[in-house]
Amino acid sequence: AARSWCGCAARLAVLVDGAAPGLQLWELEDEALEQVELPLGVDDILLTDGRPRDLAVGGPGGERAFVTAQSGYLHVFELIDGLEVELDLDPGPGFGRYTVGDNPRGVAVMRAQHYALIATADDVVVFDTDALEEVVRVPASSLGLSGPDRPWDIAISSDDERAFVSVFGTPGDPSNTVLMLDLEAILDGTTDSSVVESLAVGSSTNPYGVELSRGGEMLAVALFSENRVAILDTADGSIIDVSSEPAILFFAQDPLFGFSQYPK
Repeated sequence: AARSWCGCAARLAVLVDGAAPGLQLWELEDEALEQVELPLGVDDILLTDGRPRDLAVGGPGGERAFVTAQSGYLHVFELIDGLEVELDLDPGPGFGRYTVGDNPRGVAVMRAQHYALIATADDVVVFDTDALEEVVRVPASSLGLSGPDRPWDIAISSDDERAFVSVFGTPGDPSNTVLMLDLEAILDGTTDSSVVESLAVGSSTNPYGVELSRGGEMLAVALFSENRVAILDTADGSIIDVSSEPAILFFAQDPLFGFSQYPK
């Protein structure tokens, strides 16, 4: 997601791109959003190393933002203090940051367990959102992927049992796959048996963004090659519908999947 509410439901984290890429914080005041003034950063933006790619909120109290960046880093920000967390994983100049992998994209956080899943060009990484450390990596080969196909975006079921991972290829060699993963198997370390099912979404569609409906019974899959959204039944993987509108309009407007201006 490009924006997400803090667990306290008082602050909204928003990714911004441009000359000063990073994270903005907004507060809800009398049903109006006002930008938070931050102690550090540029123009009240917590800077990321390169373009920010995705955002998920989790950690203690749901008060940490986990942001993937084009540089290969995972940034961790405290939403209440408005500061970046210094990690001891990659010593170097400035803040210690976690090198999660090549060209990381999607990040999603489990609801009841303190883990985040991150999609990189080569694997799916499990990261402990409390201890702030890597737990396990699932190589693309263990997911049955080869060639240009790579994990792209991630959605996690509300019971923390399944993860849906879109697989993106290239314009010349597109994918049409969304993987359903067994999270219990991954956390147990049995990564070679983590794929429950491989769901085919059309032909040469290059799935990228994925989002579960609020009830979890449907999965919306943005199709890069068609600029539309396919709706899948999560029970059997069948395609229920394909939107007639562009993907960006679908996610902005649909009441089952779209973003709300106010915390849920």
